[in-house]
Amino acid sequence: MYVYDKANELARAIKESGEYKEMVQAKETLAQKQEHVDMIKDFMKIQMNIQTMNMLNQEVNDELKESFNLLYTSMMNIEACRKFLEAQNTFGRLVQDIYKIIGDACNVMDELLEDMMPEA
Repeated sequence: MYVYDKANELARAIKESGEYKEMVQAKETLAQKQEHVDMIKDFMKIQMNIQTMNMLNQEVNDELKESFNLLYTSMMNIEACRKFLEAQNTFGRLVQDIYKIIGDACNVMDELLEDMMPEA
């Protein structure tokens, strides 16, 4: 049960972190204007589409790149959108760091599976 206690402690620490609180505040501010929420959603859809295409080694067409860049530029000129994206990135880095720490501690299978991993 000790591990679960620590996991719950970590969850509480995350919710008390400045990164989490900034994310919540930025989300609340963003939610005050539905048009800003819609812009963020559209941006994330395009971003996921581009990332998927890149992972599948598909070429991203110029129209999609231009849509992405125009939307990004527009959002950077809107304080609520900009602060939300900044808070999301900062909080995302925190979560990635935590995953890495946990992953490094749990690398039991690494040696067994190392020949299956692609070369870097």
